[in-house]
Amino acid sequence: MRTAGVIRDRGHAWLEQLGGSRAIVLAIPLGVFILRLVMVWALPVSPLSPDCREYAYLSERLDQEGRYGFREDWREDRVLCGSAWSYLYDGTGMVRPPGYPLLLAAVRRGMGVNTRDLQVLGAMAEALTALLIYACGRIMFSAGTGMLAGIIYMGHPGMNYAMGWLGREPFLALAFSLGVFGVILAAHRDSIGPAVLAGLCFGVAGYLKETLTVAGGLAGLWLLWVGWRARSRLVWGAVLMLLVAALTWVPWLVRNARACGTWTGMSNLGGTALWLGLVDPNWKTFDASDEVDWTAGLAEEQRTLLDPRLAPTALEADKRLKAMVMKQAVERPADMARAMGRNALIFWSPVSRTVIRAGSLFRRPLEFLSAPYYLGIFALFLAGLWVGRHRQEVWLAAFVLGGITALHATCCAYPRYRFPFDGMVVILAAFALTTWIGKRASCSADSAGGTGGSSGRSTDA
Repeated sequence: MRTAGVIRDRGHAWLEQLGGSRAIVLAIPLGVFILRLVMVWALPVSPLSPDCREYAYLSERLDQEGRYGFREDWREDRVLCGSAWSYLYDGTGMVRPPGYPLLLAAVRRGMGVNTRDLQVLGAMAEALTALLIYACGRIMFSAGTGMLAGIIYMGHPGMNYAMGWLGREPFLALAFSLGVFGVILAAHRDSIGPAVLAGLCFGVAGYLKETLTVAGGLAGLWLLWVGWRARSRLVWGAVLMLLVAALTWVPWLVRNARACGTWTGMSNLGGTALWLGLVDPNWKTFDASDEVDWTAGLAEEQRTLLDPRLAPTALEADKRLKAMVMKQAVERPADMARAMGRNALIFWSPVSRTVIRAGSLFRRPLEFLSAPYYLGIFALFLAGLWVGRHRQEVWLAAFVLGGITALHATCCAYPRYRFPFDGMVVILAAFALTTWIGKRASCSADSAGGTGGSSGRSTDA
């Protein structure tokens, strides 16, 4: 049986030795950086509209005047003027949180107006994200899992394709991965310090996109659960993490309250997102450049009261849209439930919502080429959830991703909204893959051991 033990040990160890080598630690982020750079030069620049124009306008004003918000001259901008939610453009700039415009303003101040510089920064952010995914996989499971997770993330079609979008996605993925790394490190070391830093990271990440702070809150609740089960000081670490994340938002919330004269959130795009996701007449045809009937299905007297385009302020427009969503929730709860289920499925779709739209099935064939990647990773991810269902690390991924899916079920969901969180998906997929490889090696070892044992008995006889 010694032969079986040796083969089993070798089969289990080769992946861990390779994953733990310094060469791999350097090769993964370097490979991601090079591949993303190839995408930068291979793909045409195709900014998301009107999102990127909004960020560019806000960053230009920040750089030139040191002020945040829209002037009246936005009406002279063709892209902004054609935006479906132009009723939200006002002096507060609350249509978008300030993080990405501030980053663009810093890039503009330091490097000038250069699209390539921003894309290279995105590629660098992706390299760091891959390194963090490797580190998270290694701490959560094993070096082999971390290595495979980094390799899988290298080929992520959405993040490769995002190099031409000039959007937030690379920076969102980095911020989320950094926060998750802090949470995992805190749980692994039973330490408060990494938890507090994770709270700060998730709080600052909310200035890029609010859902990242929500994800941080879910991760903090998971850490609280882990600390409670172990009766350890992680309970205090989780509480401090959640407190720090919340306090990080205070300066901008106070600024918005002063600007609007009432208490508000980080941005005022929530009503629009809810309406687009849950009020059903629009979903098959909606695009940022489409003409949207914001009062479809309403009686004539209600149109004047609820049409967001006729609202005196952006805040009032946001309230009107939320009122229409609540109206549908009361009058047609079954339709609302179907819309939420549809949005959750779209959030996890292997092809974009644009491809799903009627008439555009064959206009973007490259997206269908990437679908097998996602389907394979999703299958491995589900296998990882099942295989590791008794491990608390797996419940971190299930809790965060489940909560984020539920959140996006209530709004206009796109698969690209999932991309920043896909680091957790690839880690669980890699865990399932390493578990399968280990079992195959174990089966081979048992088979070899059985053969060796039979030969030995025959010789002794």
